[in-house]
Amino acid sequence: YLHRVDRRQRQMCIRDSYSEEIRRMKEAKVQPFVTLFHWDLPQYIQDSGGWLNRSTVDRFVTYARKCFDLFGPDVNRWVTFEDPQQFVWKGYGLGTNAPGFCSNRTFCAQGNSDTDPYIAAHNILNAHFEVYDLYYLEFQNAQKGEVGIALNADWPEPFTSTEILTISRHLEFLLAWFSDPILIGGQQHGEYPTSMRETIGSRLPTFTTTERERINGSIDFLGLSHFTSYYVRSGVEPDAVGWAKDRATTILYEKNGIPIGPRGDSDWLYVYPEGLRNLLGWIHDRYSPIPIYITKSGYDVPNEASLSKEQAMNDSLRINYFDAYLRELVQSVNTDQINVVGYFIWTFLDGFEWEEGYSKRFGLVHVDPQNDFARTPKNSYNWYKEIVRSHKQYVPGVSPNGLVIGMIILALLVFIVLIFLIAYFWKSGSPQFETVA
Repeated sequence: YLHRVDRRQRQMCIRDSYSEEIRRMKEAKVQPFVTLFHWDLPQYIQDSGGWLNRSTVDRFVTYARKCFDLFGPDVNRWVTFEDPQQFVWKGYGLGTNAPGFCSNRTFCAQGNSDTDPYIAAHNILNAHFEVYDLYYLEFQNAQKGEVGIALNADWPEPFTSTEILTISRHLEFLLAWFSDPILIGGQQHGEYPTSMRETIGSRLPTFTTTERERINGSIDFLGLSHFTSYYVRSGVEPDAVGWAKDRATTILYEKNGIPIGPRGDSDWLYVYPEGLRNLLGWIHDRYSPIPIYITKSGYDVPNEASLSKEQAMNDSLRINYFDAYLRELVQSVNTDQINVVGYFIWTFLDGFEWEEGYSKRFGLVHVDPQNDFARTPKNSYNWYKEIVRSHKQYVPGVSPNGLVIGMIILALLVFIVLIFLIAYFWKSGSPQFETVA
């Protein structure tokens, strides 16, 4: 329908659609978190240079202002960018995602893997702090909301005990590329990691003095997208180019023929729950305390897309994944005192997973593309619903009902012990139980 109407009508339809979604969420007492950019740049902006063009920063600010104006009264949490490292590297370094830029001319018509990812990332970070400042100058006083950014990071487990320093280098190129300019204080505020500046040199853009001041501290919360872990060791991977070559670390999913954990359907997803706690600890140690939301975390059951609907309902492996990762998350909060304030599963519905389409299934709800996209809750949906419903009583690894039963049994045991103690002391004539006249 939308392609048959003029631009103004399309804008009104889109506005009304999002307004209705937000209204329904609030009616259901669901707090909306709105992501402004999740890799979908309008084609006409890409045609004029996309994220390689500084003018895209200004266009993004104009777009954000419209969103704040239209939806801000009902939205209190805004995410400027979702997983920027992913779309910058895949889109401007490997060419596997839009816009399909890379140095390999047998695969990409244009692009430079050695420079384009860094230019695009630099413009994205400028767009982020411009939008943050915009919100606080024009909207925050009335709307009382917060603005953050969501960054992706896997945990790099050292391949050997001598690879401890490799962890930091890997995470500096993966995560701190975006988080250091925002969160590092002191003399290094508003700067990229030292390891990146020393390795990349003039290919890495620099912030002006004014930009350094503005980007530093430009978030109210940090979003973290985390699914998996792998082993790392120092050394450049074979055929690595651009950012991956500069990083100079090698990713391995197994050691001595043994995988780091059970594999999901995606060839990059291995279950390693302690990696989440380790990653949160690294962030906590590097930066001043800041509220953290786990904005994406999930598991695709092996071969689920080829299973019948009835078989797909029994997704116990997905339940095991969430249960194990929530255990580690609770340890991070309670034992390590890390300020994690929210957890978002990926994902509610089986979604269109970019180049993978519907072949990878992450949803708690089964979606059938061949049957008018019919939706059917899986077992993980009902499990997670109970976790959310009774979250105040949730102890990872114990169902809410099991916890209640356990507490009743414990109370009965305590009661029985007290009865025996009272009987014993009474019989022995203990003065503790003598009647006072």
